[in-house]
Amino acid sequence: MSSRPPEQGDFSDEFYYDADLRLLQAIPPGARDILDTDCRSGRLAEILKHLDPARRITSIAPPAFNAQEVAEHGSPAMCADRLITAEFESAINDCTTSSFDCILVGHALLCRSDPSTALALLRPLLRAGGHLLAALPNAQHWTQIDRLLRGEPGSPKNNDGAPDRAFTAPSLIKTFLAAGYLPRLLDRRRRRGVEPAQRRY
Repeated sequence: MSSRPPEQGDFSDEFYYDADLRLLQAIPPGARDILDTDCRSGRLAEILKHLDPARRITSIAPPAFNAQEVAEHGSPAMCADRLITAEFESAINDCTTSSFDCILVGHALLCRSDPSTALALLRPLLRAGGHLLAALPNAQHWTQIDRLLRGEPGSPKNNDGAPDRAFTAPSLIKTFLAAGYLPRLLDRRRRRGVEPAQRRY
C-alpha cells in the first residue's frame, strides 16, 4: 500500500488506505466544491487537495470524531477546508443549499435506516449540473454469495441500529430513483473467481 497520495492518473492500486481511488477518478475535473459525507480517516480530502489545492473540500465526521485531538496530533482529515463533526442530518442542515459541484457517498449511506431519505437530504446541496457519486457494495457479488453458502453471519448493526447494507443492482437503482436521482453505473469491480479446488461447498 502506498504511503504517499497518488499523483493525477496514478491509480494502480484501488485504495489509498481507506480512500476509494475509483471514486476519486469519477469526480468531474471541473468540480471545485466537494462534499465528502464519510470522512473516516480523512484520506479522501488529503488526496483531493493534493491533486488540486484549489478545490474546496467539506468533510462530515460523526460526533465521536475528536476534532481537537486531530488538530493537535495531525491527521489527513485536517486537509479539508471545513470539517463538520455531527450526526448526518445535523451536518446536512449545517450546509448551504446549492453549494456543491460534487457529493461523495460511501459507508455513511450504508449505516442509515432509510438510505433514500438520506440521499434526498443531499439533493438540495447540489448545484445545477452537479453530481452525486457513490461507491457501494454489491450483494450479488460472488464473494457475498460464497460467504452465505459457507454459513458466515450477516453484517453487524451500526450505531443507529441499522445493518450494514449491500445493495443489489436493482435495489440500488430503486433507492436512487426514490430519492429523485437518475442513477448511472459508472464502474464495477471484477474479481477472478475461486478456483474449483478451493471451493468449500
